[in-house]
Amino acid sequence: MGKSLFLKLFVVYAGVLASVVVVISLMLSVLYTQRMYEEKRQALTGAGTMVNRTMGEYLDGLIGMDRLSTSIDMIGYIADARIYAIRYDAISLSEIAKQLADDSQADATLVEDLSVLLNGSSIFHSRAYSAKLDTDVVLAGFPLTRGTEVLGGILMYAPLDRVTRDIWQMNLVVFGIALGALMVGTLMILQLTRRIIRPIRDMQSAVVRLASGEVTDPVPVNTQDEIGRLARAFNHMQEQISKTEEVRRGFIANVSHELRTPLTSIRGFLQGLLDGVIKQEAVREHLLLMMDEVMRLNNLTGEILDLAKLQSGTLTLVKERVDLRMVAVDTVAALKGLLGEKRLAMSVESGEPVCAYVDPDRIRQVLINLVGNAVKFTPDGGVIDVGISLKDARVVLWVRDTGIGIPEEELPLIFDKFHRVDKSGNPAYGGSGLGLNIARTIVELHRGSISASHLPKGGTEFTVDLPES
Repeated sequence: MGKSLFLKLFVVYAGVLASVVVVISLMLSVLYTQRMYEEKRQALTGAGTMVNRTMGEYLDGLIGMDRLSTSIDMIGYIADARIYAIRYDAISLSEIAKQLADDSQADATLVEDLSVLLNGSSIFHSRAYSAKLDTDVVLAGFPLTRGTEVLGGILMYAPLDRVTRDIWQMNLVVFGIALGALMVGTLMILQLTRRIIRPIRDMQSAVVRLASGEVTDPVPVNTQDEIGRLARAFNHMQEQISKTEEVRRGFIANVSHELRTPLTSIRGFLQGLLDGVIKQEAVREHLLLMMDEVMRLNNLTGEILDLAKLQSGTLTLVKERVDLRMVAVDTVAALKGLLGEKRLAMSVESGEPVCAYVDPDRIRQVLINLVGNAVKFTPDGGVIDVGISLKDARVVLWVRDTGIGIPEEELPLIFDKFHRVDKSGNPAYGGSGLGLNIARTIVELHRGSISASHLPKGGTEFTVDLPES
């Protein structure tokens, strides 16, 4: 489980979410706390201004002591603070300091705070201990002034527990919301992680089934992201593997069939000779038939080996600059000797030499396949033309015949392995079905292309397009 990608992703995502929620919650708590203290400070500042004004009215004789006490008590009630207005100067402050020095209940910073107020500055302590009130308080102090003269100080003690209670209530709300967000976010992360991992697990299961040879369904693709593209790539790979396996099975079946047919014939001839069924005067004839079958086997194994080398990439082209027109002339001349009694007109169109950087032996092999097919499928009296031209740094080689032609539906398939246009089993059209596939592979190794098409007056044209260099 420790190695589970699902667990790793979930822990990372949940950890990031928890960290973000905690940091945001702490920031909100700190900001709210600062705001609460700032609001308290502003409230005490306003109250201090009112007390200072009320004290001015008292000192000016506009109100009496009773009115002063009532007003200060009312201001203290509104500001939720206990207020002390003290009139003193530097001399009396020293006396106060002496008295407080012997008082164990005196506030530790009282003398220092009174000195600051006497200098005309304000004080604010967000947390201070009041020995007189025996509790932690918010302490604010302001100079008691009359015009520009500092007459003393105003001290305000607001109970800290009330401020703290408001802060804790807000913190409970913040952390409650954070906990809810964390739970909802965790559920969303759980679903997201499962959604990310599901196609990966599906692909893992499919790989295991593929490795055991089972046929698997495509992995569902529900997204357009990297995981979706990976799933689509996997499905494409699976489809290609299935096609390759189908081709492999077909290849083995076709090779087995192609090998079995001549071997069966040879075995039958040999059995007839051994059993004395074949008469003495027919022995030579049957030996010639067996020789034909042996040659057929030899050609088939040679083509299979060539195909294996071409497709495995182990075949190295030995390129040189040659005149392809001369290669075509030599190839056609060699094939004319194989016509036997068949009357065909074969020629290479005359013209200037056409040179290209190719492997001459492999290009000759392509020509042998193309011209050999034309010979097989062209009846007596037919014509086979071979031509070569150079255009825009490309060499175009074609083989045209006046043969029986290729059906339209067969044209896209004729370069496939073991594909045969003739399904009748006519020995005159016999072959392994590998020649055109080998020709296409050789041409593609030369960075060229090969195609087949119908001729308007009947017959077939094969066109090979090669780079000049």
